[in-house]
Amino acid sequence: MKNILITGASGNLGRTIVAAFEQVNDYHVNIISREAGRGSKHVKAFNVDLLNEDFCALLVKEIIETQVHLDAVIFLTGGYVSGDITKNSSVDIQKMMSLNVATAHNIVSPLININRHIKRKLSLIFIGAKAAMELPSAVNNIAYALSKKTLHHYVSLINESEKKFGTSAFIVLPGALDTTINREVMPDADFTKWTKPGDIAQCIRAIVQGEKTESIIEL
Repeated sequence: MKNILITGASGNLGRTIVAAFEQVNDYHVNIISREAGRGSKHVKAFNVDLLNEDFCALLVKEIIETQVHLDAVIFLTGGYVSGDITKNSSVDIQKMMSLNVATAHNIVSPLININRHIKRKLSLIFIGAKAAMELPSAVNNIAYALSKKTLHHYVSLINESEKKFGTSAFIVLPGALDTTINREVMPDADFTKWTKPGDIAQCIRAIVQGEKTESIIEL
């Protein structure tokens, strides 16, 4: 049985991805969720402040001690603010870096420290954004784009330093997510061009199962 950890399990994308793994008996799923009672037969729920480094280190230690190892971590916690270079403040930039990068790093750092010793195969899967990689759209979302671009580079840094220890990092780059909230915010958009949460879940399952090896995956 594979052991996985999913952060941001309370969101629209999080629920879809948790369900994709929960329905398969080969997985034991640990989730970080703001909602109580999310656990089930194959799902163990934790409520942890991902911006608290000490709490994150304790969580990683607890999971490793009870389950021996983690095979994959899927990082879904994040946030979004719009605004061009004149409208985004330094506070906006700090907020996006905290939500989209620091929340992941606080789990990655203690986990990698452990994996350097045990050298097990470990997949770290991040969610980026096509819009952050394309300048015409990125200029209208400066703080968000900076954080997602940083996450993209973070994946490269992990692979450079950790592949020899068994850790591989991946980043999935979806387009606009086809969710109810996004349809309400952008009712005139062409929904057929949007990325469905189910497609992201399928892609992540393929990564965890070893069916995808490229570190950057566009959807």
